[in-house]
Amino acid sequence: MLAGLLPLTATAPPALAQIWTGRVLSNRDGTSSFVGRFPVGDRQSATAIARHFVTQMVGVDLPLRLTSHEPLRDGFVARLAQLHQGVRVRDGHLTLVVRKRAVVTARFRFVPVASLPKRVTPRPGGRVDGEIERLAVADYLRSEVVAAVRGELEIVRPTDDTEPVPAWQVSVVTADPPERWWIWIEDTTRRIVRRERRSADQVQGTVQMSVDADCQDQGTEMRGMPHVEWAPGRFADAEGTFETDEAIDEANVSLASPYFRLRNAAGEVAGPWRFDLAPSPAINELQIEPPLEQSTPFYHAHAVRDWMRSRLEVDGGRQKRWSEQQVTLNVNIGQTCNATYNGEINFFRAGNGCINTGRASTIVYHEYGHGIHDNSSDVFDGQVSEGIADFTAATIRNSPSIAGIRGCSREFRTCQNDLTYCSGGCDHGPGSPVHASGQVICAVWWELRTLLVERYGYDEGVSVTDKLFLDFLTAVSTMSSAYEATISVDEDDDGDPSNGTRHSCEINRAFANDDAGAIAHFPDLVGRIPSAPSVAISHQAPGILSPSSGDPLRLDFMVSTEAGCSPTNEAPTIRVVLAPVSSSSGEGEERVLDPVAHGDDRYSVDVSQLSRDRAYRYYIEVALAGRTFYYPNQARADVLRRIPGLDFPPYRQTLYIGDPEVLLSTDLESEDSGFVVSACKRAPTSTYCAPGARSDWTWWPASASTAGGPAAAHSGQGMWVTNPDGTYGRGLRSRLTLPPIDARDYASVRLQFWRFLVNADVASIEVNERRVFNNRAGAFFWRDPTWTFEDVDITPWAAGQEAVSISFIIDDEFADTFELGGWHIDDVRVVGARATEPADPGQGMPEGSRRPRPSGCSSNGGDPQLWLLLPAIVFAGRRRGEKRT
Repeated sequence: MLAGLLPLTATAPPALAQIWTGRVLSNRDGTSSFVGRFPVGDRQSATAIARHFVTQMVGVDLPLRLTSHEPLRDGFVARLAQLHQGVRVRDGHLTLVVRKRAVVTARFRFVPVASLPKRVTPRPGGRVDGEIERLAVADYLRSEVVAAVRGELEIVRPTDDTEPVPAWQVSVVTADPPERWWIWIEDTTRRIVRRERRSADQVQGTVQMSVDADCQDQGTEMRGMPHVEWAPGRFADAEGTFETDEAIDEANVSLASPYFRLRNAAGEVAGPWRFDLAPSPAINELQIEPPLEQSTPFYHAHAVRDWMRSRLEVDGGRQKRWSEQQVTLNVNIGQTCNATYNGEINFFRAGNGCINTGRASTIVYHEYGHGIHDNSSDVFDGQVSEGIADFTAATIRNSPSIAGIRGCSREFRTCQNDLTYCSGGCDHGPGSPVHASGQVICAVWWELRTLLVERYGYDEGVSVTDKLFLDFLTAVSTMSSAYEATISVDEDDDGDPSNGTRHSCEINRAFANDDAGAIAHFPDLVGRIPSAPSVAISHQAPGILSPSSGDPLRLDFMVSTEAGCSPTNEAPTIRVVLAPVSSSSGEGEERVLDPVAHGDDRYSVDVSQLSRDRAYRYYIEVALAGRTFYYPNQARADVLRRIPGLDFPPYRQTLYIGDPEVLLSTDLESEDSGFVVSACKRAPTSTYCAPGARSDWTWWPASASTAGGPAAAHSGQGMWVTNPDGTYGRGLRSRLTLPPIDARDYASVRLQFWRFLVNADVASIEVNERRVFNNRAGAFFWRDPTWTFEDVDITPWAAGQEAVSISFIIDDEFADTFELGGWHIDDVRVVGARATEPADPGQGMPEGSRRPRPSGCSSNGGDPQLWLLLPAIVFAGRRRGEKRT
């Protein structure tokens, strides 16, 4: 009932009365109908109007129930969902059906104010008078029951194509036959000048079936059956509601949907069930009582699928693609006391002291959880899968108890436990049974869910946990990688998990709580998880600073700190470390530039004193609470997937200061940039590269690429990529060549571009067939942590040359076992100077403290320690297709 939520009133509020339109009609069958439209701005006003009609226009006080056609995100639907019968939500409109002893029927259509036509100037009251309504009926429709819902004055051209006239647009609904029309009646003569039918014959209703609400012997309920087939090739929505504009006089309900196919090992699938259908405004309520061992798993399988779909945010992801496929549900299999997943979901019959496992929602959710895991990545581990399947059931049911084999109340596992997992000396380890050890993963996620509910409140906390959980499934391989996988998919401002992620405090406590008396579910992690404050360094690298532009020659950035898991009052120490680049001697000696604070976490360093026409490499360093953080940082969560805590040496961004002449410049927003692609292919044991192969290089106008590439182009959308849909080809040497450059009049020439390089082989640049840049992957691979500006001095090979050929190359080697995304190139230019002056690599450096440059990565290679990266996550664990239990 609505009592206590929206109190009944004897009189409609004045504001509501002013926008009331519609009328009560007497039908030939002795019933009464009301049709009305209400321009309301919010649901509260809409509900108040509905209650006013119930009490004033119909004269009865009836219970109501809300059925949601489309999921709504606020508490309004949740509260009204407890009511009895009659309100529907669809496409932003509400339809209210009120009945009393099958005599009174009322329909409402609530229209937001913003959706009303802007070109209309209605008369006071917003409706046509009764005389126009009667004329519309008498002259045209001649129907027994008619309601003119709303009239609006506009200028229209009559059907006979005579001169336009002012006419009233009258929306007409007929009850016999049920139709909707627009009729235009001339304002002065009251003649009908135009008419248009706005509806076909409509049929609407709900399919409800009896199901076990949670588990056998705990009560059955009549519930709307999600997505069920109600007519051949026609399916209800997530609430079991259907509607069509076509004239269909018979429903033919089957236990089938686009997402699940039911097979009964003990006989035929129940149904189909046939019902006569009445046209609108009647609501056809189709109530069916099929065998519960068929209807219950069918209902709850849709429930867990809809739960997953509501949590997914990435269109086209692997989990979402699987949820759009049809999965087979096998029921009443001739075994007992179990249920399994093997690509299909299998439920066993009752017997040997066990219930029919298809009649327990926990078991249905658990087995579908296996399916989500199986379709999240190529790595499948039994211990992990049992734990995540239990958590799937626990979070949907809001209970850590796993029951439903030997009885609905007989718990056989729980996600609320003190079990531990480690390499030795724990309750469980790598050799433990999968169902027993899986409880550790479920316990971690249940505790993480509890902590996030404490942080955000119940609804948001559960939602955040569930979304993080589904992302976790795409990254996890074995139990030992569970922590790294969780951290790697958590929201992170700077892509560096070693300085904390958005939820790392809760994640750390759930995995390895080191509080006195607490249980660390993964003791091996204790002492290895950082508890430092979160530091985020935000910087938009300029790449090029032009002295003639008039803009300040400075580097701007932001440094924000949060308390994290260990609050600190210490102020960060911030430095910018910069060194000049010389083609002859690499990088010059580093200098430290102290930034100026501007408030609101904003800082800058002045570089106006640096020498012109020169490239520099720099990084930003922040020291806080005994830790050091960098921009850019190589420890990126989405690639390394490793336990954070090791400080990596800094990666460097490049800066060029000067105003050289531009010989070529393109932002790559168009494929027609004169670039030429070519390729050759080598055999595994040969050095000969056969020409004519299909090149990997592709101009890519989309906003992102795969295989570890960037989330978007550096500027705009266009960029050149080595295979944006995957990885560069096995054994291929693919070349992208710029248009020839005329550098005859130039004494120095530079190639400048933005890159995002993900390389497991050899990425190089050649100028006139001489290699001037070489990135050879270290022990495993190279990945730029961000878009990186690159300045390459090509003077020795290009200056004074009439036709300079510049090529970007990706060369796959057979010595490794995999390929990656390769080059991503954007905003390319070639610049030159007609005269040059030699300069010492350290010249032009502002005063500051000198210090040795720490070892790290340069554009020509990688630090060996960096490449201990991917195998544990990407290649560990059993592969898909092996037997599961």
